[in-house]
Amino acid sequence: MSALVTPLLHWLGLAILWGTALALVTAAILAVVGRHARPALHATLWLVVLVKFLVPAGPSWGFSLASGVGALSRSFAHREAVIGDDAFTVSVGDSSPGSIAIAILFAWALGVAIVSALRLARHRRIVDSCRRLSLADRTTVAVVANACRRLSVRRTPEVRVSRDAAAPFVLGLRRPLLVLSRRHLDVPDELEAIVLHEVAHLRRGDLAVRRIQWLAGTLFFFWPAVAWVNRRLDLARERACDEWALRLGRLSAAEYARCLLRAVDRRVPGRLAPEFVAMAAGRAQLRRRLGALLDDAPRRRPRRLVAAFAGAWVVIALAGAASRPVSDHEDVDVRVDPSGRVRVVRFDGTAGDDATARFLAVHRDADVNGDGRLDVAELRALEQRREAAIPQGADVTTESDGTRVTRRVRSPDGDRVLVTEDVVQRN
Repeated sequence: MSALVTPLLHWLGLAILWGTALALVTAAILAVVGRHARPALHATLWLVVLVKFLVPAGPSWGFSLASGVGALSRSFAHREAVIGDDAFTVSVGDSSPGSIAIAILFAWALGVAIVSALRLARHRRIVDSCRRLSLADRTTVAVVANACRRLSVRRTPEVRVSRDAAAPFVLGLRRPLLVLSRRHLDVPDELEAIVLHEVAHLRRGDLAVRRIQWLAGTLFFFWPAVAWVNRRLDLARERACDEWALRLGRLSAAEYARCLLRAVDRRVPGRLAPEFVAMAAGRAQLRRRLGALLDDAPRRRPRRLVAAFAGAWVVIALAGAASRPVSDHEDVDVRVDPSGRVRVVRFDGTAGDDATARFLAVHRDADVNGDGRLDVAELRALEQRREAAIPQGADVTTESDGTRVTRRVRSPDGDRVLVTEDVVQRN
């Protein structure tokens, strides 16, 4: 059980920590430059935040965001001691997770299962009801086909018409389906703008992004920050599609705003469906979109510089923290009695029974088989990992007086000295 509980809790902790930190940093960046940035850039940055929640630990790079705020994650860091080559077994006590940790993980898994079931059931009902709607007439189908050609969308969606659809929407990643209301068909220019908006969702790959949103929202159903990020991503996505409709359609910004009000004048159904992408997701977002449409602030075109910034931000945000070298010495005092029983008497300033617990807390990955004891193979594997962590080309010196082994590692650039000390005393 410990082999499953501990990694999952560790992943949840890292995801909450780093995902929330990245969300705050992203909000701060967009608060400064957001008005003059394109909605597509907003959507990209918020998508990176969601991915960070799902994959909190990336490649360990010194220039990553995680390295820049590494102090926030020190509680998750694992420092490794250098242990001598003598063959012995260290009794480290019970390392299995407590009942509280198991209860927390069980409650989380149960919540994920319930939320998943509810959302999938709701999505299935929406899809089934949409597939039963009547097909659109030839004129409407031609408008959709023309919009797909203009936006270079190869897979033309099937078009269905509803009498009371709250808003136009598109769903179905493999078999896209566009649902319109009959009131959307009255004015040709407005119909074109609406269709361009919905086809733009297909052009941008928003249905695939929506699945990532659904996954993150389900796994972190309990964490408000994820729901907030999802709402910000929804808004950015809709604003990006509004730009497509304005750029390629024949309506002015004011006319498109009036069209938007008429198109989404009721509550949008199926908000929790995993593939559901509608023209609006709520009154609050609709007000923000209308304000953005009527805002005359200049928008920078997506140029190579903006694309380079987005790519660099993806690397910086998703990479993990670089390994932090141990700058202070680490003492290990191990006692071996005549019967061969071994215990940690002192470890890094902690003595007595607490030394064993601290040793296990620091070296949580040392007990590979999870039996609560460290065997010779596990100790040597720990030593090998420590050796592998030494930078290539580093200068390593070892000194010993019979009881104390002092190892000094000077990094290749020569600006740091890492010192580890071991003490092994035999009675």
